[in-house]
Amino acid sequence: MFFLTLLIIKAEVNSNQPVVMVVLDENNETISGAKLRIENTTYEFYSNINGECLIPSELIHHGSIVIIESISYKTQRIDIKSNYLKINLVNR
Repeated sequence: MFFLTLLIIKAEVNSNQPVVMVVLDENNETISGAKLRIENTTYEFYSNINGECLIPSELIHHGSIVIIESISYKTQRIDIKSNYLKINLVNR
C-alpha cells in the first residue's frame, strides 16, 4: 500500500529581506528602467540594467499590489506574495 504525503509550502513575504522583483519581456530579456509603484502610496522604484528592483520589505504589507509600467509594454498589477518575483511584461 502506498501512502501519499502532501507538502504545502506557503509563500510569504519575509519581513527581514527586501522584495526582489525581476522585470523581463516575453523573450525573458531584462527590462531596465521599468517603473514599479506600490499601489495607493507615493513609493516608486525603477528596475536596474539587470531588470532587478529591490523594494524594502517594510513598505510591503498584506495585500500590497505593485504596478509595473514600461514604455511599449502593457501595465501589470502584481500581488506581492513572496520575496522574489519574476514578472514578464507583454508588448502592447
